[in-house]
Amino acid sequence: WVGYGLYRGIEAEDDPYGLSIAIRHDFGYQGEPLFTVYAHLGAALVWLGQRVETGEPIGSVGQTGHASGPHLHFEVRLGDNRYYSTRNPELWLVPPEGWGVLAGRVLDAAGNPIPETMVRIRSVETSGRWDVWTYALEAVNLDEHYQESFAISDLPAGAYEITVAPFGRAYTTTMVVYPGQTNLFVFRSRRGFTVEPTPTPPNNSAPPISP
Repeated sequence: WVGYGLYRGIEAEDDPYGLSIAIRHDFGYQGEPLFTVYAHLGAALVWLGQRVETGEPIGSVGQTGHASGPHLHFEVRLGDNRYYSTRNPELWLVPPEGWGVLAGRVLDAAGNPIPETMVRIRSVETSGRWDVWTYALEAVNLDEHYQESFAISDLPAGAYEITVAPFGRAYTTTMVVYPGQTNLFVFRSRRGFTVEPTPTPPNNSAPPISP
């Protein structure tokens, strides 16, 4: 895709994503095609049907569509090039060497995700702090393995203090973020935290998808 209309899937200059590009990669995951999306662009430097290679400029950052300022909106889509096939790209990008990814499930007593609640992350070693919000309801398609409420990448490996305060009461635990992997915790309301083994996706022995 190159042009306006990617969010709705039909060409329209009033589309929320503005000027956008979608790339269909020549590799997939578990037999399904993989797409990456680049939205709110200022200019497109490619055309529909063009093959692009790693490192090749495809466009420039802009603020077309519904955007409050210049930035790149980036997505990973699995299976189909449509909004409902989008996955959080934080779980698809390899972190820098010595850094890791943190994901969490933040659940109420019935096991349902608690939307739009803050997760505070503090480094035990440096006191550096990161704040991240859990997903809004129906705003993000969950990864089938992690079933996450949020994900944050680029955390230096080490010990972290994690605090969530749903419904006004704060709960805190400490866990280690290991480099080069996604580290997962589960918060289950009054039962508190458990640190879960990183889910191992099934072996993907399918051949690359033909263009």
